[in-house]
Amino acid sequence: MTCLPCCLTQAIAVFLREVNKDCAENGLSPVGTSTALMFLLARKFNAERAVTLYRQYQVRILSKEENLRDLLYLTALRKCKCNFLLYASC
Repeated sequence: MTCLPCCLTQAIAVFLREVNKDCAENGLSPVGTSTALMFLLARKFNAERAVTLYRQYQVRILSKEENLRDLLYLTALRKCKCNFLLYASC
């Protein structure tokens, strides 16, 4: 097991506490240490900036999921409409 410096351990703890609180409030799975390290590394181990980056990332992911869900819904609706028109003409 690798020994981490105290400040890094604290940054990880702060990141995990804040992000996992958000995850719990939104019904998402909690994130792990590897995710915390990835975002902390991207922000030079500044926990506050890493949490902000993670939240921005989540907003982008969720908006893409909503767009995909809308697209799938519209595609399914079009298929149903086409099938209905085929059956109605019989």
